Parts: sequence; structure tokens; C-alpha cells
Amino acid sequence: MRHAVALVILLLDITLIYHASRTGRLQPWAFIILMIPLVGALAYIVVELVPEWFGSPGANRRAKRIAGKLDPEKAYRELSDRLAGSRYIANRQHLRPNV
Repeated sequence: MRHAVALVILLLDITLIYHASRTGRLQPWAFIILMIPLVGALAYIVVELVPEWFGSPGANRRAKRIAGKLDPEKAYRELSDRLAGSRYIANRQHLRPNV
């Protein structure tokens, strides 16, 4: 059992070091991942990968889609609030339903 866990940690470390080298982050992270095997890998995931995942365009689209499903009237409310503070025709055109 311990050998299997050690093998999984080793494969995770190798994968993350490979990823760090491909993305140009090898210098600090290879040393950290190798010197502190599981903790270094978790630190790399938290510090480098998670922000990358949430900052990607795909993640932003998913977040907007989820927010749209949770509050479908939000865009209309924002546009109508903008219209209340402005007299511009362009704002009125944005509120008009597509016909």
C-alpha cells in the first residue's frame, strides 16, 4: 500500500515538474516539488494552477453562464439602471427586445 502511494506521489511530482518546465516556471518550482514531495506539489497546484484555471477564458464563460442562470434578469436591470441615469438613445436601443 505504501509503495502505491509513493508511486502516485512520484508520478504527480514528475507531471507537475514537466508542466512547470513547459510553462517557464521550472526554476523555483522544481526545487520545491522535489524537496517537499507532496506539500510542494500541493503548493504548485494552489499557487499556479488554480488561478490559471479560474482565470482562463473558458472559466470566465462558465462563470457568466452560471451567473446568468442564477439571476437571468441581471443584465436587464443593469441596462435599465443605466437608462434611468442617462437620456441617450443608444441605451434605449439596448433595452428594446430583438424583433
